[in-house]
Amino acid sequence: MLIDEIKSILEKHGYEINPDSMMRIETMTQSLKDDNQLYKLDHIIDWFNKKKRTVGYDC
Repeated sequence: MLIDEIKSILEKHGYEINPDSMMRIETMTQSLKDDNQLYKLDHIIDWFNKKKRTVGYDC
């Protein structure tokens, strides 16, 4: 799992990981997932608008 990999890397580099650190890592990874979903939505909207123009509908 991604969170475990991040934890292992941080520990390998001498960082102490406590429950607060784990919660921050989880929040960070969730934020990355959310940002990616927003990008996908923007991409879908752009694609849809381009398709509408090719069929003759104006956006």
